Amino acid sequence: MSDPVTFIKRALLRLSIDPSHIGFSQLLDSVFIRVSSHSDLDDIFSSVARTYNVNPRSVKRNISYALSRVDDLHIRFSNLLGFSFSPDSLHLSNIIIYLAEFVLDPSIFSSVG
Repeated sequence: MSDPVTFIKRALLRLSIDPSHIGFSQLLDSVFIRVSSHSDLDDIFSSVARTYNVNPRSVKRNISYALSRVDDLHIRFSNLLGFSFSPDSLHLSNIIIYLAEFVLDPSIFSSVG
């Protein structure tokens, strides 16, 4: 695998998430923590919150806001992973988990569909 941080950044940019928004960086960190430690989401948000000196709710809110700015996120996410998502099926936790799995083994998504 290439550098996981670069891989995650590329995926987030393909999803059209604004890299100037703090939620982009916090999502990047969240996915990276999930990739490297398989931590549960509460631990991930707490860890990222400590890094940015905020509370975990702020991390969730920042990431959610950054994601909400992408009008066609479910379509972009579907295209990235190779199978369909409905707009209401993409929740923050699903996005982090799917992106982490995509980073760990992108080939598992290439043959789906």
